[in-house]
Amino acid sequence: VKNAQLENQALKERLRIVEEQNKILSTNKGRRKKDDAVVEDILSFEAELKVCAKRYGLMVNMFPPPAALLKTSLPDPAPSFNTAARYATTGSQEIAVLAELYDMLPKHLHHLVPMNRFSNEFSKAICAGRASELNKLRSAASQIFELPQCYFAISYARDTEPEIRQLLGTTGKAGESYPTLPPMLFPGNIVDRSRKTLFGNWQPIAKTLSCCLKGRTSLSNESRRQGGAPPNAVKWGVTAVTPGAVAWAIVANIFLLSPDQEFPQEGKGKTSRINYRMIFAFFKELLICDWEKPRLKTIIKHINTFVF
Repeated sequence: VKNAQLENQALKERLRIVEEQNKILSTNKGRRKKDDAVVEDILSFEAELKVCAKRYGLMVNMFPPPAALLKTSLPDPAPSFNTAARYATTGSQEIAVLAELYDMLPKHLHHLVPMNRFSNEFSKAICAGRASELNKLRSAASQIFELPQCYFAISYARDTEPEIRQLLGTTGKAGESYPTLPPMLFPGNIVDRSRKTLFGNWQPIAKTLSCCLKGRTSLSNESRRQGGAPPNAVKWGVTAVTPGAVAWAIVANIFLLSPDQEFPQEGKGKTSRINYRMIFAFFKELLICDWEKPRLKTIIKHINTFVF
């Protein structure tokens, strides 16, 4: 009898284990079905997501938004993201990043944002689009900066050239840090500590944006391109620059002049140690806060006229 009781108890224990395993399998099966549905959903919009990511990366944010932030619910109504109020607190800044992402995406893609697969695919597309545009700019750098094209070969020692040092505000000393406000942003490449003439040398910014949005031929005296794939401005329906686009162009120009051979995905240059992520955030905030001020409005008007 005692043996029978022990066997019965052992059978019950095995049955309990099997039931738990079945529950886990059932849960995982449901999760796999859900994950498969997510993958199918994202794959069905893959081409559109890549276009949106490239536009977002150039016009809104040079770096992908944090994956954890994408799981946050957007307040209803969504807060304004194009005024100085977005910088009031850390929380307001994060929500503004989320709000401008949803604003840029078509509504039928909104439900994808909190998904892990979306974050992965969107981030990869942003980085791929950025790399593509930087490669395009490198081939047109002589027209942007009016310097010999050989200076912009990937492995060229740019930090040894006096003209480039003047644009970036460096002397070539070992361990030297790069200024956040390089001389190339000021008229005559002369830094104005009061910042009253900041962005006065807007032409390189405009050339960079024109190359990215209208194509390299827009920098030459050739007539507008005929045939072929439409430029980004046409594909995206863009008719004016944004604070994010201007900040993107400034950072891109700094990178092209720097000794760095590759743009760092994490944001800090391997050779220069320039924190490109921080510089982008700095200029975007500065531009958003001053966007409606008369002097900056005049400069942006010049840039828009040049580009469009």
